[in-house]
Amino acid sequence: MKPALVNIFFVFALAGFLFAAETSFPRDAWAVDTSYLEDSYITSKVKASFLTTDGLESRRIFVETNSGVVLLTGQVANETQRQLAEALTKNIEGVKGVINKISVMH
Repeated sequence: MKPALVNIFFVFALAGFLFAAETSFPRDAWAVDTSYLEDSYITSKVKASFLTTDGLESRRIFVETNSGVVLLTGQVANETQRQLAEALTKNIEGVKGVINKISVMH
């Protein structure tokens, strides 16, 4: 083959390879799902706010986060603590909603 034909062949082969590679994978094939990290961050921030708040006995409060919605479960001594836990949670950046299933011990 002549050098010019080899160069043209190489260009077309490379273009075909790049086109095939581009269309074989969706654009977000390598995208990283960060929702787990965001949920973990929210859970940590909620727990930290509980620990640093006077008047809230947080040892029996459990926190789970899924897609920014925080589920509070467990037990507290009174309704004031139950409402305080919910209010603190709502003030955390990234929280989209709060489901408060904390029960009051009698």
